[in-house]
Amino acid sequence: MVDTVLNSEAENADADEEAAAAAAAAAEGDEADKGGENADADKGEGEGGEKKDGDEKDGKKDGEGAPETYEAFTMPEGVEVDQAALDVFMPLAKDAGLTQAQAQKFVDLYADNLKGAVEGQQKAWAETNDKWVEDAKADKEIGGDKWDESVGVANAALKKFAGEDFAAFSQYTGAGNNPAFIRLMYRVGKAMADDSFENGGASVGELSTAEKMFGATTKKSA
Repeated sequence: MVDTVLNSEAENADADEEAAAAAAAAAEGDEADKGGENADADKGEGEGGEKKDGDEKDGKKDGEGAPETYEAFTMPEGVEVDQAALDVFMPLAKDAGLTQAQAQKFVDLYADNLKGAVEGQQKAWAETNDKWVEDAKADKEIGGDKWDESVGVANAALKKFAGEDFAAFSQYTGAGNNPAFIRLMYRVGKAMADDSFENGGASVGELSTAEKMFGATTKKSA
C-alpha cells in the first residue's frame, strides 16, 4: 500500500512537471509569434506605410508650404488690387501654411465676388437712371410734347446758374436724369425767360420759352 501511494504521488508529480513544461513552451511560442508579427508590421511600415520624400501630406508635398514672401497675385481684368485687403490676408495665409497656388485661389474667390458686387451696383444704378428718364418724359409739366423744349430750358438754366462744373457733375452722377431736378431747372429757366420777356418790351409774334431766353433765330411775322 505504501509503495502504491508513493508511486502514485511520483506519477502525479511527473505529470505536473510535464504540464508545466508544456505550458512554458506554449508561452514561448506565443511570444515568438508576436515578435514575428511586430517585425512584419515594422517592415511593412518601412516599405509601404512609411511616407517617403516627395509623397503628399494634406495635399502638399514635402518641402512645400507658405513661401517666405508671396509673389504678386493675379487679378481678373477690370478688378484693381486692394492692397489693404491683401495686407490683412497674406499674414493669415502664411500662418495657415498656404502655398502660392492655394493663396491665389482665395484671391480669385475674393476678386470674383467683388467684381460681381460692383457689376450689380452698376446695373442697379443704370436701371434707376432709365426709370428716372422714363418718368420725366411722362411728367405732365415737362414731358410729352414739351420734352425737348423742357430739357433745353433746364440745361440752359443749369449752365447759367450752376456753371459748367456742376452741369458736368449732374451728368456724371446721373442726377441730371432725375425728374425733380429737371423740373426745378426748367422752372428756373422759365422764370428767367418770363422776366426777360416782360422787361424787354413788346414782342413780335409768339416766342417759345427757349427763344425768350436766347432770342429767336428767325424772325416771325406779326
